[in-house]
Amino acid sequence: MSVSELREIKEEIFNCGYVPKLLEDLGCDYVELKGNRFEAMLPPQFNSDNKRSVQVYNDEKLTSAVRSRNIKGDIFTLVAYLMTEETDEEYLNKQLYKTKSKIIDVLGMHEFANRQSVPKNDPNSWLKQIKAKQNKRIILSELDHNPVFPESVLDGFVRHPHIKFLKDGIDVQVQKEFDVGFDISTERVTFPIRNVDGGIVGVKGRRTKKDDDSKYLFLYPFKKAQELFNYHRAVEHVKEQNELLIFEGEKSVMRAYSYDYFNCMSTMGAEITRIQVEMIYRINPNLKVVLMLDKDKEIDDIKKIASVFKERFDKVWGMLDRDDLLNGKDSPVDLGKDTFDRLYTNNIYPIRLN
Repeated sequence: MSVSELREIKEEIFNCGYVPKLLEDLGCDYVELKGNRFEAMLPPQFNSDNKRSVQVYNDEKLTSAVRSRNIKGDIFTLVAYLMTEETDEEYLNKQLYKTKSKIIDVLGMHEFANRQSVPKNDPNSWLKQIKAKQNKRIILSELDHNPVFPESVLDGFVRHPHIKFLKDGIDVQVQKEFDVGFDISTERVTFPIRNVDGGIVGVKGRRTKKDDDSKYLFLYPFKKAQELFNYHRAVEHVKEQNELLIFEGEKSVMRAYSYDYFNCMSTMGAEITRIQVEMIYRINPNLKVVLMLDKDKEIDDIKKIASVFKERFDKVWGMLDRDDLLNGKDSPVDLGKDTFDRLYTNNIYPIRLN
């Protein structure tokens, strides 16, 4: 079991909003999101009435603790403790295989269940790797789709444009179109995530204070892997122009809208899933797909992300800032419309996939 596999499992738990379900299925009560972490009471067999004893931070690391029992680690450490009631750190670390199996079983993450490591000296390893890549094609109609929330969930937030987004180049009209609001309890700028039909499947909150650990919180969690932010607004523009601009972040899409670029969507992160690729392919198999990734992505990073498309596309395009217009982790839209216009006009390159 590799470190990368454990990291992928944690990222899937975070992205799909599975922490509450996992804690509840393991017997925890009073599971609640408080600020940037989930808090809960230990299962009955632990004889604790502390409703804040179990803590899991709501980010991709899933740092976890049982504050009343001096248990510290990540979600695997926590699950091992809840399964065994043992407090010895070395013992808990040796339970990784059982812990992984338990998480997979509880959350139905069976795509992680049958992974096997290939011996280093196996002469047939290359054939086994080819076989492993021949995954079953995604059938969108068979997916377990995110539940849709009523529009009234937005009434729980202050429905008004926010000065922080305005200073970041997202004008008031665009903020209204994207239902930008504010959550008083977490002091975060909010916006809904909508599915292909425009139904609300989640709500994210963007921090307004630098001392908050997590840049974003999922105030209404959802399975990120099977949604594309802004799909429902952009799809007709994409069809008309036969071009799709894909950004990492949702704010980048809003900024692009402020610049009158309407054929854009976001993967809500630096990676793209096979489900999202299939959604794009269904728009038009001959679509020009342009990856508008942040400045910190090198050419090898762009090629790696683009490789997910190879099951469906022969090539995609990527923005590479060879004119050095951006800084640090800038998104292509961060430095204003003129800079983005130049990047769009002069810095888009084809990436062959096959």
